[in-house]
Amino acid sequence: MSQFERAEANLTIIALQKKGMLGKVDFQKTVYLAEQLGVDLPFAFRWDKLGPYSFELAHFINQLLARGTFYIDRGTYRVNQRDLDFERLKNLTTIDSEKSARLVAFFRSIRNAVRRNHFNIPLFMECLGSLRFIKTSLETSDRDRVFHILQQVKPNRTNEFSPMLEEAWTLLERNDL
Repeated sequence: MSQFERAEANLTIIALQKKGMLGKVDFQKTVYLAEQLGVDLPFAFRWDKLGPYSFELAHFINQLLARGTFYIDRGTYRVNQRDLDFERLKNLTTIDSEKSARLVAFFRSIRNAVRRNHFNIPLFMECLGSLRFIKTSLETSDRDRVFHILQQVKPNRTNEFSPMLEEAWTLLERNDL
């Protein structure tokens, strides 16, 4: 199996478990966090104005759209379950049952937090991804230090992130991120 097929299969499973991704920011942060949870994906993430970002993933998403593996429905990226390769892709995934259960629980906790707090999904995903990226880059679990760095690198997001920081930090900690 090629690296392309493995990535396509794993992204298909992630998108099914997440129940779609609301735009490019949500897609990028979902994949970044899935990698952080141990899913085998070949994308290199670097810091960008919206947090962790992969140029390779952006190009790959376009390829998946062109191939018909994914489609966009009212701004949400969804798996095309009518695609002829859909069943084959599900069988090619390297996401085992343990990782799958962990992803499902993680995505459920995100949906619950968003619903309970009326958060904007892409913004909350940006907050989660940014916190995790800073935490791992600094190799620190010091919440106040991570929050301070986030405020320094994203001053334009301070007001938007403020009501979600504690919830995002707790969610990441509960999921061992």
